[in-house]
This record gives sequence, structure tokens and C-alpha cells, in this order.
Amino acid sequence: MALDEVVEEVISSAKNEAKRITEEGKKEAKKILSKAEKEAKEYEERFRKETEKMLEALEKKTMASAELEATKIIMEARKTIMEDFVKSLLETLSKLDKKKKEKLLGSLAEMVRNEMKVHTIYCNKNEENIIKQLFKNVKIKHIDCAGGFIAENKEGDLSMDLTYETLVNRIKLDLLKILDSGLKSK
Repeated sequence: MALDEVVEEVISSAKNEAKRITEEGKKEAKKILSKAEKEAKEYEERFRKETEKMLEALEKKTMASAELEATKIIMEARKTIMEDFVKSLLETLSKLDKKKKEKLLGSLAEMVRNEMKVHTIYCNKNEENIIKQLFKNVKIKHIDCAGGFIAENKEGDLSMDLTYETLVNRIKLDLLKILDSGLKSK
């Protein structure tokens, strides 16, 4: 074999080996690239899902916070309305003219008479004369109230508080129950 043939065979062999190595390199590069693309897609999908979860959690938290703030605003408005209502109603009741006071106190006196034998009446000084007309032979004591009275039996173990403040607070509680049931149904 001549030197030229040996050189040519070595070159040919080197070319074939280089071609084989190049092909294997390309195959390996494709595998690596394919694996990298797959991992990138998996990472992208995990990132997308985590981002969606975070956004959903943030949305829920924001909604809960907004609902809480709305409830606070409603409760504060309700409180203000109730305070204004109580104040206004007490003012109206305390400023009733004599005939209306007599009629109202007469209705309250009738309620008391149906429930107990009255011995002592606690009322404000301004309504004492009307109370004396409604209740004969009872002790009258003065208290600080907008109007109405507290009736008590002889033993002092039974009493009925029919002061305007107590009556208005009962109305207030009834209204709050109605408002509460309206809020819960929404």
C-alpha cells in the first residue's frame, strides 16, 4: 500500500469519524434541546398554575376585605340611623302636648293595671299631675326620664318600666332584629 493510499484512508477514516461524531453531537444536542424545551414548558405550566392560584387567592382576599368594609359601613350607618331615631323619638315624645300625653300615659296606665296592683309610681316631675289623675292612692316619686313611668307593687318585687327611654329602646331592638334578618337574607 502506498503512502498516498494510507493518507487517503486515514483522511477518509477521519472524515467518517468526524461525520459520525458530528451526527452523534447533533443527536445529543437535539436530545438536550428537546429535554430543555420540555422542562421549560413544564416550568412555564407550573408557573402559570401558581400565578393563577395566587391571583385567585388575592381576589378572594380582596373580595373578603371589600365585603368586610361594606359591612362596617352598613353597621356604622345603621348605628347612626338608630341613634338619630332614638333621639328624635324621645324628643317628640317629651314634647307632646298635654292631651296627647294624657292619652299616651292613659294607655300605659291601663297596661299596668291589667298586670299588677300599683303601689308606687316613679315619673318625671313634669308629668306628675297627669299621673295623679291616672293613679289614685299611689305614692309618687320623681326620677330623671324623658317621660312615661315605672310602676311598682307594694312589696317592691314587681315593677313595669314604661319610661319613654325603655319603650323606645324596645322599638329600637325590634327594628334591629328586622334589619338583621334583612341583612342575613341578602
